[in-house]
Amino acid sequence: MRLHGDARSRTLLAGVAALLFAAAPTRADAENAEQTFAQKCAYCHGARLEGGRAAGLVKEVWLYGGDPASIADSIRGGRPSDGMPAFRDALTDGEIGELAAFIRVKADEAQRSSRRGASGAEPELALQYDFYDVQASQVPDSSGRNHTGTIVAGRIVDGRRKPAIQLEGTGVVTTDSLTRDVDLAGRAMSVGAMCKPSAPDGVIVSMGDAADGFSLYLQEGVPHFAVRIKGEIHEVAGTDPIQVDQWSHVAGVIGEEGGLALLVDTWTVAAVKRPSFLARTPAGPFMVGGDASTPAATSRRWHGLLEDVRLYWGAISRNTHHELLGDWADRPGCGCHR
Repeated sequence: MRLHGDARSRTLLAGVAALLFAAAPTRADAENAEQTFAQKCAYCHGARLEGGRAAGLVKEVWLYGGDPASIADSIRGGRPSDGMPAFRDALTDGEIGELAAFIRVKADEAQRSSRRGASGAEPELALQYDFYDVQASQVPDSSGRNHTGTIVAGRIVDGRRKPAIQLEGTGVVTTDSLTRDVDLAGRAMSVGAMCKPSAPDGVIVSMGDAADGFSLYLQEGVPHFAVRIKGEIHEVAGTDPIQVDQWSHVAGVIGEEGGLALLVDTWTVAAVKRPSFLARTPAGPFMVGGDASTPAATSRRWHGLLEDVRLYWGAISRNTHHELLGDWADRPGCGCHR
């Protein structure tokens, strides 16, 4: 792949050139860095820095520093405790500098583009727990982004068409890797799951702390999606309860312009236009079946089954993403039967 085939790539190359440590950097330096990244880094960190065998590099907080000099130090000396080898013998100092600058610019570009995609653009899968291949209470992230979840007091059972997690009011699935690796500020997102509740109250999925966060939950059977921004709660709620002991698909959406929407079985049942982007990444963990400190009016943990939990970057709607919703909600033909 050649990077200079379009305007976006030319911008990326120009940005790399501006950051390179060597004097009078050239377009060739940036192209060399791209090739080095593909050969040395993409296998573990992903071709788009999305992660895989190692952590993703599109994030706000870098454990060892995210400026080009700190990235170069990590490349040069490795991070043995994290399983990253040193490249001091495989690359020259100049190549390491070029590579560090390339990673920094590419990460910045990916972060900007993923926060607010074009309306109707295909959302980007950020996390998926489909509960296949669970071992020792560890739930693989099928999105490939390595946000492995940990089951606490739950068990895997047969679901509607995939495995499901069964929770009985004490269990959760939790991960704190989103807090470490992802910047949620100002970002459109969609989160939800297939649900079969055995009680009318309970949290489906949440992430939050005392000031900021979100929660998708049932109260007296009625779905709610709430977002807390600097302590202020914004919320949408349905009007009809979903049925206990029956499968339903429930999702909450923060839209491209910041409005909130609530989807039940692919249909939008409530929406508000008031901007409701998160102001920062919450400190609390991403949690399935409960909450740590979120805007939910109910703090009750989930009773029942949850299947195919997903988080997307971008706003999902029935009008523009009917195939995606039809697959996720197990309603082929875009969920046309209410």
